[in-house]
Amino acid sequence: MAAQSDLWTNAFLDDMRTHGDPEADEAMAVVFEEGGRQAQAVLGVIESLVKNSDPTPENLPRALHAYLEKTSKVPAPVLPNVKLGEDAFADHGPEIFCLLACYSLPAAYGARKGAQVLARTGQITERAHQRLMLTSQMVLDVMQPGGLAAGGRGIRSAQKVRLMHAAVRHLLLNNPRAPWDLKELGVPINQEDMAGTLMTFSYHIMHGLDQLGLSLTPAEQEAYLQSWQAVGHLMGVRPELIPRTVADAKQLTAIIEARQIAPSPEGKQLLQATLQMMYHASPKFTHGIPPAVMRDLLPPNVSDFLGVPNSTLHKWVLAMMVGVARTIDTLTRRRRWRAAVFRIVTVHLVQWMLDLELGRPARFEIPLELANAWNVQPSQGPGIPVPTPSV
Repeated sequence: MAAQSDLWTNAFLDDMRTHGDPEADEAMAVVFEEGGRQAQAVLGVIESLVKNSDPTPENLPRALHAYLEKTSKVPAPVLPNVKLGEDAFADHGPEIFCLLACYSLPAAYGARKGAQVLARTGQITERAHQRLMLTSQMVLDVMQPGGLAAGGRGIRSAQKVRLMHAAVRHLLLNNPRAPWDLKELGVPINQEDMAGTLMTFSYHIMHGLDQLGLSLTPAEQEAYLQSWQAVGHLMGVRPELIPRTVADAKQLTAIIEARQIAPSPEGKQLLQATLQMMYHASPKFTHGIPPAVMRDLLPPNVSDFLGVPNSTLHKWVLAMMVGVARTIDTLTRRRRWRAAVFRIVTVHLVQWMLDLELGRPARFEIPLELANAWNVQPSQGPGIPVPTPSV
């Protein structure tokens, strides 16, 4: 059997940039064709997707109900192996959220063409917090216990994000005031970009944990990847772009990065907004750690063109923390002890997300068993204000 990576040629991936997500796009096209109040109502629903984690309202148009029913099945071979990945997430959830902000999102900002979608949809500076919240909630919904089981929160969460992507594609491709350059950029949120994003949530997280001295076992890595194989299916990524093994995931990540990573003003603005958000979320004495993590995990040229601060002191502090985590792992094999090395930073980010006021009916939500494991408390007050961007 030919290696899966043999398919991932430049010609194939160039073609994938011309394809979106036919199932979701066709459903959304029907809604917009009907026009009038119905289309405006759906736009309101799409906007609400970034503001709450409630199930999608029942009064959606028929085309969207049909789409939700059709796209709700997880491939059967995946589910028996997901529990081990869920356990790994339970052990390292706060660190994974930190890696989302310090590795996954910055890696995505480094993709020049993909960053244009964020620029066009107003997510440069004023919505950095919403982007992190939406991303984190989907990851949590997918990876929490039972998230991908029948009726699990992860299935509906992935469907909602997929529907939002279809709406964004429709709006960007049908905006006469700002025509989208299909030849240069490809279809907005195209198949290659979706596959690259899938890798930022799966391979980048596993690689980041390893670099921090919090390595998953090979079995856990395969189980974690299988969870994201299921999510890729739910999100409309073509099967040939969903890696079957961790080695394949590493190779696909490298291929897409070689093709797409390049400087852009939009990417730099997104990175700076994300840093400001993280500074707002954590004690001042920890502010040097997020950029140190970025510098440690991103390729040096990407850190440079995104404008990641470079502090020798904080790089030394991070190296010391990683060394302590590795030593604990070697001597005791106590996973929670080694994770505790980073909790002084990461738990503040999770607690901030729980407390953040986004003007929405439901804030970032964590199941009680995970909240207890991570020692965070549900928000009790009106919520802290959204950070004001300074970039």
